[in-house]
Amino acid sequence: MKVIIADDEIHICSLLRHVIDWNGLGITLMGVFNDGQSVLSQITKEPADIVICDIEMPGMNGIELIEQVKRITPNCQFVIISGFRNFEYAQSAMQYGVTHYLLKPIDDAELNRVLRAVVDKSHQSNDIHNLLRENSARQEFFNLLQTNASVANTEYVNKSYSYHFKVGKYNLIKVIFTNVDVNSNVLPQLVKMFRERLRSKIEIFCVDVELYTVSPVSVYALINYPYPLQKGVSMNSLLDDIFHSILVELGGLTQSRCYIGVGVTVDDISGIRDSLESAERIVNRRFLSPEKRTFYADFVQENSDHKTSIRFEMEDRHHMLQIMESILPEQAARWVNELFRKNEKGFTQQPHLIRSFFISVVDLLISAFDDLGVPINDKAAFRNNSTIVFDNSASLEAVKHNLAGIISREIIRRLVDKQLNATAYVQQIKNYIQKNYARKITLEIIAEELHVSPVYLSITFKNATGMNYSRYLTLVRMDKAKELLKRCDLNLTQIAHAVGYDSTNYFTNLFYKVTGLKASEYRRLHQQDIGD
Repeated sequence: MKVIIADDEIHICSLLRHVIDWNGLGITLMGVFNDGQSVLSQITKEPADIVICDIEMPGMNGIELIEQVKRITPNCQFVIISGFRNFEYAQSAMQYGVTHYLLKPIDDAELNRVLRAVVDKSHQSNDIHNLLRENSARQEFFNLLQTNASVANTEYVNKSYSYHFKVGKYNLIKVIFTNVDVNSNVLPQLVKMFRERLRSKIEIFCVDVELYTVSPVSVYALINYPYPLQKGVSMNSLLDDIFHSILVELGGLTQSRCYIGVGVTVDDISGIRDSLESAERIVNRRFLSPEKRTFYADFVQENSDHKTSIRFEMEDRHHMLQIMESILPEQAARWVNELFRKNEKGFTQQPHLIRSFFISVVDLLISAFDDLGVPINDKAAFRNNSTIVFDNSASLEAVKHNLAGIISREIIRRLVDKQLNATAYVQQIKNYIQKNYARKITLEIIAEELHVSPVYLSITFKNATGMNYSRYLTLVRMDKAKELLKRCDLNLTQIAHAVGYDSTNYFTNLFYKVTGLKASEYRRLHQQDIGD
């Protein structure tokens, strides 16, 4: 660590140079200066770690120097030297984070004790900073694995992401906790205990180990280990013993279930993504074997052309939209059960499809709310929270129940208030049509006037009146046409234009279709006092 001494009294500078235990503290003298401006100029060229300075110096005093230096190198530490009469003045340095100051005359032991505290604090801060930086870099690498970006060679990954990988084997492991309240205080303790137990038991066999907590209910572990291990010992058998002992320990503390998916073993860093993807797939086999807790992708023959999702049929989408449009949350469970029944064979053959199916339904729900004019604002957060609900499901029945619960809760939360406002919306539509029937009217225009979704407006109006808005508009126009037909001074073309139709033929045909009479007949009958 580099130290600067700054004091306008030459004998003080000389004293400091001789009484400081440079070797014992592991620090070196960078320079001695007699004014603040010279110190600032030097630090601008080459930052220092510690500055020992007087309060009173010509030109720029100590407080001003601290303020300027902190702007350049915020981590630079200061030790203030002050006469008794400047003691209160020196305390103002505390606003810049300075906590060490000495009174003249300087005590040798006290000076070195203060410097030791500064050095130790700096080392501790650097250790924490380095640890945080390493953790951040390693997390960044895991984030990279979840994208389609290519993974470079081992040397590059070690240098760029603070790993210590060596030639050997790799596995990625996914651990999930199910049947647990994600908002409870118990869950974080369970996750912490699992992480601590796993790391302590597995790192003695590995070159490098890293654990990532990506959600309240899931933990990933990346391990790199030499190959071969001890003669006759496999990593999978070691993992089996480790997981068994941890699960037994956790089992006595909670009713929740922990499931573990071990991705395929790969012998090159470029294959880690394959191990990750297989771990995420294999852990979903818990739905087929709920009593089993650990699943190894190495032991399961997967179809090389496995599907990644299940496509919905049009009738499935239409049925879901009907449930939402009619605001019938109680039908969500029936719809979900029917969908699962239709895809039961696919789920049995490829259980990882259950997760993609779950997410696809959530995406359909998000899209439907957009159409209904009640959008989910933070879609990414909603999707992420829904996947947490999925991971927290221990059985297929739990998946169905939780998915139906998401749908019904969101329908109630987002559409019931809209339903309460339906009467007001319907009346506003009617009022708008009564005032503007002679103009070109579309549902989109009305929706824009009322600041709601056209889809929602159409559904609301039909549910309340039993007819769509265009039918209602036609009936209003026909009533207005009847009134005008009673006036002899307007011909049929004028009447058609007056009620919003450009084409006379279209108007007369529509009038006949609605009333059962030709417009000319209606006029004649009315003039004879036979019409209505």
